[in-house]
Amino acid sequence: MAVAPGTYTERFKISFTNGTLGTNNTMKSVFFIGQDNKNQVLKATNPNNKIMQSFVLYDILGRAVISKNNLGAEQNFSFSTSGLSYGVYIATFLTADNAKITQKIIISNSGS
Repeated sequence: MAVAPGTYTERFKISFTNGTLGTNNTMKSVFFIGQDNKNQVLKATNPNNKIMQSFVLYDILGRAVISKNNLGAEQNFSFSTSGLSYGVYIATFLTADNAKITQKIIISNSGS
């Protein structure tokens, strides 16, 4: 189907927001996710003891490589990454009120 040349003002709308996709900025500022390559452990700090429903670590193809449920309200979480290959992963926590905390993680497990 071809569209004739012209001006079409009723078809599209572009909206700009001043926010970040996927994560509540308040929660992201107090919740830290990081990879300790020397010890081959993914660590997360939860200083406000927010109740976490689940954690999933996805590889770059979208496959879940680590999955944990019913994490509770711990202040620190850690997950072994010793069996994972070098690459980019996406770490996702789901809170009890269904808020997602997502962060890109680079795992090298090189000992440095």
